[in-house]
Amino acid sequence: YEIAQCLVGSEMCIRDSYLPIRGRCFSMTEQVSKKQAVVVQGNELIVETSNSMKMNQLKILYFLMSCIEREDELFFPIEVDYKTLLAIINYDSNKGGKKAYLTDLLEDMAQKSYYIYNKERITVFPWFGCIQIDRDIENGKALFKFNEDLSKYLLQQTRNFTQYQFGFVSTLSSSYAIKLYNLLRSFAYVGSVDFTLERLRKSLNLLNTKTGVDRYKDFKSLSKSVLSGAVEEINACTDIMVSYTPIKSTEDKRKTVGIHFEINHRATALAKGVPQVEAELVQREAFSRPVRRVFLKKTS
Repeated sequence: YEIAQCLVGSEMCIRDSYLPIRGRCFSMTEQVSKKQAVVVQGNELIVETSNSMKMNQLKILYFLMSCIEREDELFFPIEVDYKTLLAIINYDSNKGGKKAYLTDLLEDMAQKSYYIYNKERITVFPWFGCIQIDRDIENGKALFKFNEDLSKYLLQQTRNFTQYQFGFVSTLSSSYAIKLYNLLRSFAYVGSVDFTLERLRKSLNLLNTKTGVDRYKDFKSLSKSVLSGAVEEINACTDIMVSYTPIKSTEDKRKTVGIHFEINHRATALAKGVPQVEAELVQREAFSRPVRRVFLKKTS
């Protein structure tokens, strides 16, 4: 095989070549290219799990998912410079305290897990194998390695998956709106879905997994504190229009046992104001796999 090299700082960029990794050959033809920023996930990951991340952590998570290429057969570590990360979460780069904020955000993000529920047990998986965080906030970067157990949900999805523009997530301003959009978007193709109150609380991470106690025990408080604002944002900023009504118990009409959602997909909707990024594969001595370096598109 041949490796075409060009030095960029201390990095070796690999282009138009094949690199053997763990006994296999992977195409390294990825030139510097504009990312389409499309999030693709297996529906099982969306519907059957719960996510405890905060709003800006969710935005970074879904941005990283959008950096995965459809033809990827394994996870490449994803490297994002701090300038790009701050733009993704719409953080004012001139604002003070960005080093402490971003460091704390990413350190906490590295500890986050996703939960899979069934009748017998709760299974907890970490989102990331590791997150590397540079100390230099001005010129630094972070490197993210997805947990390999996520490969069946994020790589080469061909059946029972959902995809949408990352920009629809980036414009939302609450974790509830992001989580609810991600959940309901997976049902846009059928147009409606019913959830029990308990199931919806788990999906929105309102149910404490240790104690079983949630913060909004009835429909009225759940609607007022969570759903109303989230649905308003989703309808204003994304490619779906959502409405919801309570589902009453057949035995006691005064009791709400679930929520019915109507979902209308606006196929022609376009995300606005999303930072444009580019990507390339680079080889690092510390990693057996190439690293996908993602950065803001240069303006001419």
